[in-house]
Amino acid sequence: MLRRLEPPHRRAGPRRIPDRLRLPAVGQDFISRVSVSTWKADLYRRLWLGRGDAEDFPPGWVHLPQGIEAEWVKQLVAEQLRTAKDRRGFARQEWAKLRERNEALDCAVLARAALWLLGADRYGERFWARLREDVANAPLQPREMPTGGNVAPPAPPPVAPDTHRPRGWLAPRSGWLR
Repeated sequence: MLRRLEPPHRRAGPRRIPDRLRLPAVGQDFISRVSVSTWKADLYRRLWLGRGDAEDFPPGWVHLPQGIEAEWVKQLVAEQLRTAKDRRGFARQEWAKLRERNEALDCAVLARAALWLLGADRYGERFWARLREDVANAPLQPREMPTGGNVAPPAPPPVAPDTHRPRGWLAPRSGWLR
């Protein structure tokens, strides 16, 4: 079954995350809306987690690689949750961009939502143990084996053009209007 995430919507404020997902019939795509505001708030909360005096990292700690570029980190924190008033005077929360580019934030939010859809939050350590086992037991196919250097995979053979003429009621026919 194919799972797809809809593009994020720019609605702010807390949204309820569904407890259960309605699964489609066999063979249908699985489309899920992403509560962007909830996942952004979750990411920002995890970025603010303190380590304190502990030796190990707390659950939910966001690990960033050492060679990460400063631009990527700026994109990761490119938005801020602000309280604004709507036209009727009621306060509402909205995410406002601090910088023009925020692709890293959008990617992190969609990746976190996909991880949630896969069940990482429901199954806890069982999910990660199963994932580690699946990766360890997955055989490498000859095409997937790493090659030395940056070598592009071979191009697929060219496909011959289809010379078959369609015979439908919309297909062009010669001499039908005389």
